[in-house]
This record gives sequence, C-alpha cells and structure tokens, in this order.
Amino acid sequence: VEPIVRCQECDRCRAGWYVQCRRAPFALLGERHPGGMAEFMLAPAYTAYPAPPGVDAEIAALAEPVACSVNAIDLVDVRPGETVLVLGAGNIGLTGILALRAAGATVLITARYDHQAEAARRLGADEVIPADESGAARLAELRQQEAVDVVFESVGGAADTMADAMRTVRPRGRVVMLGVFMTPRVSINPFDLLLHEIHLTGAVVYGSPPGRRPHFAEALDVVAQFPDETRSLITHRFPIADAPRAFATAADKANKSVKVHINPSA
Repeated sequence: VEPIVRCQECDRCRAGWYVQCRRAPFALLGERHPGGMAEFMLAPAYTAYPAPPGVDAEIAALAEPVACSVNAIDLVDVRPGETVLVLGAGNIGLTGILALRAAGATVLITARYDHQAEAARRLGADEVIPADESGAARLAELRQQEAVDVVFESVGGAADTMADAMRTVRPRGRVVMLGVFMTPRVSINPFDLLLHEIHLTGAVVYGSPPGRRPHFAEALDVVAQFPDETRSLITHRFPIADAPRAFATAADKANKSVKVHINPSA
C-alpha cells in the first residue's frame, strides 16, 4: 500500500506529482489519515499495488523507501554506467543502493557506522567510504578525478553534507537532495553551482510521471529483483503489541538497527 492520499483531480495529481496535490498536499496514511499500527486498515483502492511473484509482505514493505530513490533516479535521469555517490547509509541511502543497481549505475556510499558499512556491502555497493577524515580524502580524490556523475544527499538533519555533495560531483553533474534538513539553511558554495554548471534538485517521495509506470510499482520490481538483499536490511522484528519497544530500538543507535519491522499479524 502506497501511503500517499490525494484528490486525483487537480492538475498536479493528473500530472503525476500527487504528493503536491493542491487539495491534500503531503497527505499520508497514518499521519493525516487513519491507517497503520493496527491489524487492519482502510486505504483508497488507488494506493494498492499487486506484489510481484515471490515478494512477501516483509519485502514489499521496503518498496516504500526504495520508491524515493526511484523518483530521484527519474528526476536526474541516471543512466547505465554512470557513477552515483550516495551520502549517508541510513534507510534512504541503503535502499537507494538497490534502486541504483537496478538502473545500472556504479554505486559509492558513505557510512558513519560499521553496521551501516556492512549493510551497504551486503546490498552490493561498489565502494563504501567511511564518514571520517580518510573518507574526506577519498571524496577529494573523486572530485579531482571528476569521477562522480550524480550525488544523492540522504543524510539531512544538521549535517554539512550538501557542501560535500557540491564539492564532489563533477562539473555539469547532478546533485539530488533526499535528506530532510532540520535547519532552514545549508552550506552551498554558489560559485560551485554557477561555474561548474551543477544541476541541483530536491526529491520528495515519489509519483507517477506521464509515459511511465508509477515509481512505487517500479520499486516493487526492484525488491523483487533483489529479494535476499532487501530482506537483509531488516535487523529487528516485533509483534504489534511490542510497538513501543520497536520504536525505542530504532531510535537507539546502540542497537545497530537498520530496518525495524512491526508485524501487525503477530
């Protein structure tokens, strides 16, 4: 079930940008509409997608974060053979590895924690770069080599990663901001943007562009293509009665969680 509710009638919905729906922008099931955290829920029929053969509910649940990267890939037209640097190995960054592999890209990713680096390798990243001084030197080397065609920034928060993205991408490369920043200002050198003709765009969740399949449907195909890698992201599982403990586990970095799943049927 795709969690975005929309009117389906406004110009933005008809154009496939339904997260920007004029009547119900950013209307999510479980947030602005009832749904989730229960054994059963009601959802509009248009939010339901059939799972591909062999994709169970546990794997299908991870199509949602994958779809965010499918949207980003679509926005900047990532092509087979291009090199994409993903800044950050959280949920969006890690699931993005699968979407980028399906698109035929070479995938580099930065990781702050050992368990994130291990997860990135299991998912098939071509190179894992530590988020430390040695990693900074590697990013500088990549910039000198003009080796990175696209950067996906997936950290957000209070990090200074947009500056890293702009410094590392090659001239005329593309930078996509996927991370949600907690500050109204981020560090970007305008001369990098201007002199190197860097294309900068934001990407929020997903949509259904004219002339192609919905991003969510494509994401289901991605997890079907990589079922074992997708399942390896799930580090903790809880029955619905233990939902508070599940959230506490996800919030505590000491638990080394990647994806924490709550099973409403357990």
